[in-house]
Amino acid sequence: MLFFRILTLSIFLFFSTFTLSQSESSIFYPMPIHTDGQYITAQQLFMREDGAVWMYDIYGQLHLFDGENIFTIGEKSDRTLPRKIAYFNGEFWFIKKGSIHAWSKKTGMNEVYRMPKGTSIIEMNQQDGMLWGNDTDSFFVYDPKKKRYYSSNINEVNTSAILDEITITGAIHVDNRWLVSTSEGVFEFDIATESYTPLYLGQYIDAIFYSKYTDKIFLGTHGSIWSSELYDHELIINKKILINSSLLSFAETESYFWFGTSDGLYKWNILNSKIDHFTAVVRDDYSLEGNKVYSVIADHNNGLWVATDNGVSYYSDSNRLFSRLRYKDVNGLLNISEINAITQTSENDAWLGTSSGLLLINTDNLYQPIVTISKHSINDLTHGDQFVWAATDKGILQVDPQLKNIYIPKGLKPVEDESIDHLLLSDDDMLWFSSSYGLYKYDIHQDKLVNLGFSWALDQKHSIQITHIYQNKNSQISIGTNVGLYRYENGALTFDYAYVHAGSILDMVDTEYGNSWIVSNYGLQISNSNGIRTDISLPTEYTTPHCVLSSDNGVWLSSSKGLSLYTHRGRIVKHFGTQSGLINNELLPDLCSISPNGVMLFASKDGVIVAHEQELIEYHRPKPHVVLGQIKIDSEIVNYGGEKKLTKQVPYGANISFLFGVLPEFNNKSLSFQLLGSNDEAWQDFDGSLLIFDSLQSGKYELRIKPRNNGQRRSLVTEVEFYVEVPWFFAPWFIFFLFSLVSAILMGIYYWRSKEIKKSNEKLKKSVEIKTKQLSNQGKALISSNRQLQKLLTVRQHVISEMAEQARQPIKDIQANLQKKGLLTNLALANQCEHSLQLLEQLTHIEPFVTLQKNKRTNQVLAPLLSAALKSWKDEYHTKGVELILEDNSQGVSIFVQPLLIDAIFNNVLFSLLKRSQSGEVVTIRIQCDDALVVAYFLSEGAEISVTELDELGRVDLSQTIEVINQALGLPAVKLLTVQNGGHFEIIKNMSGSNELQFSWPIAIDEFITPQVPEVHSKDKDSDEQKQHQEWLLKVYQLIEDNYSLASFGTSAAAKALFISERNLQRKFKQLTQRSFMEYLIDTRLEKACELLISGQKVADAAFESGFNDPSYFSKRFKRHYGLSPTQFVTENEE
Repeated sequence: MLFFRILTLSIFLFFSTFTLSQSESSIFYPMPIHTDGQYITAQQLFMREDGAVWMYDIYGQLHLFDGENIFTIGEKSDRTLPRKIAYFNGEFWFIKKGSIHAWSKKTGMNEVYRMPKGTSIIEMNQQDGMLWGNDTDSFFVYDPKKKRYYSSNINEVNTSAILDEITITGAIHVDNRWLVSTSEGVFEFDIATESYTPLYLGQYIDAIFYSKYTDKIFLGTHGSIWSSELYDHELIINKKILINSSLLSFAETESYFWFGTSDGLYKWNILNSKIDHFTAVVRDDYSLEGNKVYSVIADHNNGLWVATDNGVSYYSDSNRLFSRLRYKDVNGLLNISEINAITQTSENDAWLGTSSGLLLINTDNLYQPIVTISKHSINDLTHGDQFVWAATDKGILQVDPQLKNIYIPKGLKPVEDESIDHLLLSDDDMLWFSSSYGLYKYDIHQDKLVNLGFSWALDQKHSIQITHIYQNKNSQISIGTNVGLYRYENGALTFDYAYVHAGSILDMVDTEYGNSWIVSNYGLQISNSNGIRTDISLPTEYTTPHCVLSSDNGVWLSSSKGLSLYTHRGRIVKHFGTQSGLINNELLPDLCSISPNGVMLFASKDGVIVAHEQELIEYHRPKPHVVLGQIKIDSEIVNYGGEKKLTKQVPYGANISFLFGVLPEFNNKSLSFQLLGSNDEAWQDFDGSLLIFDSLQSGKYELRIKPRNNGQRRSLVTEVEFYVEVPWFFAPWFIFFLFSLVSAILMGIYYWRSKEIKKSNEKLKKSVEIKTKQLSNQGKALISSNRQLQKLLTVRQHVISEMAEQARQPIKDIQANLQKKGLLTNLALANQCEHSLQLLEQLTHIEPFVTLQKNKRTNQVLAPLLSAALKSWKDEYHTKGVELILEDNSQGVSIFVQPLLIDAIFNNVLFSLLKRSQSGEVVTIRIQCDDALVVAYFLSEGAEISVTELDELGRVDLSQTIEVINQALGLPAVKLLTVQNGGHFEIIKNMSGSNELQFSWPIAIDEFITPQVPEVHSKDKDSDEQKQHQEWLLKVYQLIEDNYSLASFGTSAAAKALFISERNLQRKFKQLTQRSFMEYLIDTRLEKACELLISGQKVADAAFESGFNDPSYFSKRFKRHYGLSPTQFVTENEE
């Protein structure tokens, strides 16, 4: 069955085989480096979005071509290189050391995926955003978006009847299906199951390619190319092309399939199935570079890039507009060496006057046999309605176009030995011609010859040469010479002084507007009916015009740059040059012709070119555009183009350079640029492929570049945006700093003299300001606890009032009882007086508020203190509707505590109870005592204490000490203050409606015994001793002033400096100042630190300079002393 299928298919393919033809009309434009003998052997080509071409050569190097420059990335390597790489999303993907890598100039080298161990695949391809590769028997697919890897060995999973080992040769992605070509046929690879299903077997497939335009699949076999289509699970073969070589590469444009093989390039016309074969020609610089075509890739303009074993070239779609008949020595059919004249007598007949004879060709089919009419060397041709006239080296020939017969009229016998240079048949059947002997005119009807010689010329009779003979639409004869133009009017030739500086006249033509177009070696001019001459712009500068043709559509000009179409008014509208089907300097002067049906014929250096005017007019030429190839900042390469915005900013003062080319027109250096953001934003013309900008001001710029169009068509504009950094000396902060600095210097110079005079006063003023700042901040600290202090003062006032009330009543009783002079009365009087004296003694120990804040404990009667606290809170409790009851069973006992802090205890407890009580509830305070302890119970019917507050009570550090009143807030502070004052605090009950707090203190034994503080100046000391103490203190103060900034300075260093022991120093300083030496030293350091902070020093610097070696310890001491942290102090000082 398989044999029958193969036999049937072979018969079908035999009858569907195409006939191949060798093509000699097409031009393959070599890259610019080829003119210098340099070639790039690229095995792969990649097209960038802007049209630039990436080339991966056989040495592992990447090359970028922008239309003018070639940039090489990487070094040549003899090591094992990836055989194939892929280009996707602006990055190059390849396999190296068992991993998939991605590289670009912007992102650098990245390892994307590590392949399974043992993988030997080194080829990678890309299709539809999917990466794939293969070796002889393994195939893999990698999805960059999903980061999924699929792979399978075809021989390991082969379940078909194939016994031989299968070799994988290629793969394609069609409608989300992977087709794999092998040595046994075509299989489908399922990425879900990682298995293979045979689609077509029985043929060794060298390569497989897919056409997105036609949905066809092309298979390369040994010696042929098969066209096929995929139907469900079967691959149907439709056509076969015999190529006698191996298929290596594939590309498609709008009208053609392109097949790169080991023996040239094949072009398959999609519409008519015509196939052309292109091969390399040694003597033709514009043929295929080499016969082994590694890679082909279509650009965005229906053009084609071709990489061969001998270089890279470009094929333009406009090649199809020009048909060529080449000389035989450049692989053509014309067996001649030079064309001297051309003319057309009918729609298809074209006559070529050559040095080898007169030839007749068919312009509709240049490959038809060429007819040789005469073997005379032909110099010029002209024709009328019946005959063709040929100027030869031996006179003039008259040729019958129908019979192909040749005649020599009798009247022309006198010149049959002369070499005739130029020839023209006028409308009145007058034959004008010239030779080295001058100008002739021959009347065809009368067979009469008139020799005009050079008698009509002006002063240069011996050097004048006739270069052209022309008749305008007014039947006026014009004679072009090497020194200007002569016109034949009224039987005489006169010189046209409008062309006195025109040089040699090469060609002339008239338009329907009555204008005469004249080509000279000085340029192209238009002369109107009034004789006013106007110069016409050529396609580019330094272009030499060759020949002009007039039609209803305009005027065609052939030149050294190609073929251009002008309006009759002289505006260029279309141009075909290099990379547009023609070659620079290809067309010859004064050798062009156009037939009534618009067939244009041109002589070139390599033969004849035929073009159809209507096809040229209707053809939409691709718009050239500038391609950025490289961007440098100073000498550093930062970008290879392809992006509209440069991510790297240009440092201020650096130069930025742009290298670029034009595609698809190579070597087009006539450009214009515009730099938006600069001082001059106008378009500027320039020639070249490099722009350098330096000394740019900071800011955003946009460079716009376009080819100069000269009015013929609109060009695309290439844009790139970049940003120049703001220099540090133009930054706002520096300008502000510079302005401030200059202002400060000017003010300093202005006030320098006055500052010197008032230096001492300013120093004093500064000290006063520092002290004022200190007092101000200390005042702020006191104000922050103002409410609590007011409450404490109220409590103290109530204490005094309570004690005074209790003392007043016994005294009144004494006064009443004094009137009773009984013995028993006197005894009771004595007891009452003793109790009154105790109360009055306690009143005398109620010290000023400032003294109470110091860490000083005294004996205090508990009941008055608590009673005073209750009176201070009475109004608040009453406002809330809570009843406050005091049950005092203390019998007037005293406790040894700090008075102000004991008030803080009661205030915090009463506030806590009030906060948790509701209207109608009762708070009871009960005081009881025994022989050793006095206990105060606080009973409440309010809410229970929160879990958070209980946790805080459990975490209280009892080793701490509270010295500042505003630090005593909340029940945790109550507990700490109670312990600090020798007492005990405990929560007996904590439930809603029944709360009980218990405070207990030991009863004071030696009541009212207050330690006496020795004064600095004792009245018992004599004056000498006082003076010595004063001098000693001054010495200590000076020592501290000189050394406070040293962190190592302390009691030990001071004792050594004073030649005294540390113990004696501390004892004596304490005795004289009522404070320890270290307290005074720390206070001094804090004052100095305060001065430094006010002067603007940082906190850490102020700490170190004032003698603190630990900023954290400094902050704690500063806050304890001033009530504010150093940071808060600085903030408030700035405000």
